[in-house]
Amino acid sequence: LMTLGRGDAVWERYGHNGIVIHDPAQGPDVFYNWGEFDFRQPNFLGRFLTGDTKYAMRSRDAAYEVERYARVENRTVHLQELAMTPDQIARLSAFV
Repeated sequence: LMTLGRGDAVWERYGHNGIVIHDPAQGPDVFYNWGEFDFRQPNFLGRFLTGDTKYAMRSRDAAYEVERYARVENRTVHLQELAMTPDQIARLSAFV
């Protein structure tokens, strides 16, 4: 579980969470972020102000995201390993 501290932007005021899948057999760790949005969405500002933002999921290289959040955005990053069996990890990977 990757927990991100608060940032300076309005939409970063409450922090954020995402999932990192660590599976050496599959390659580099992947960060799954369900908090992605597009400012170009129709009526974005109106929906954002009423809490009706249409979020999407995006996956990226976890090492890149840790670096970006910590160094570029100056946000705290906490990684917490969850006690999961290899089968649970495989099922979670398939789900996301």
